[in-house]
Amino acid sequence: MNKDDKSGVILKYLDILQNNGAFPDDEYLDNKDEDFDDFCQRALEEIILKYSDNKYSKELFIRLKYDSIFKMVPTKYTGNLAEVEYSGEFIPYRLDLADHSPMGFAVSMGNSSQNQLSLAILSIVVGDKEALKYYQDLSSSIAKAITHNRKQQTTYLEIYKLYLELKREKMKNMVKYVCSELNITQRALSEEIGVSEGTVNRWSAKPDEIPLQTQKTLKLILENFKLKDNQEKLLKAISLIEEVKNTQNSSN
Repeated sequence: MNKDDKSGVILKYLDILQNNGAFPDDEYLDNKDEDFDDFCQRALEEIILKYSDNKYSKELFIRLKYDSIFKMVPTKYTGNLAEVEYSGEFIPYRLDLADHSPMGFAVSMGNSSQNQLSLAILSIVVGDKEALKYYQDLSSSIAKAITHNRKQQTTYLEIYKLYLELKREKMKNMVKYVCSELNITQRALSEEIGVSEGTVNRWSAKPDEIPLQTQKTLKLILENFKLKDNQEKLLKAISLIEEVKNTQNSSN
């Protein structure tokens, strides 16, 4: 199952859930201003978190589980190296994102190979941006998922659930989550919200001590960041459209 097919399947089952009243109207996901694949990923996240017991959700999970498999295949050249197959093709190492293991994936799975494997698989499941945020935290879990079974394989859905569990765990600690989402240090965050670095460090270690007003501030910072990110995407899209128009006009 390729990326477009997978997104189509997720969207189909979301429609089924909504049409059967299993996905309340007040929870409806609006994709008008969102990238189609991003919307489908967000829809899947909502379904996993809130509607996993629904019979239609279970059908979706079965479809994703059996149609989207990552399988480790030892190479013929050396007993230690391996490739990972997905949808009938070997996945790229993604050395362009981070170069941990130039030789690729290894059956023995050392730390560098685990990191490369985690990055490569996550880039397919959740996209490059999210993969770069979480691949190191998930490297051992993903390596275990694909190597610790007789068939040497794991599924798209299993990887997505690992990602989702980690993301939700990080969200419990607002300081670490905001720093991760904005790709900033705790010192930079302290300057942003006007408190000492020591205070932010303490909140990071003891998230229960974060004042309610500060939690609201952190959420607003996240929302503003996402709005700016979406605005940048929109401006890039408009610029690309204008560029295409100008090219067509000049050719005419």
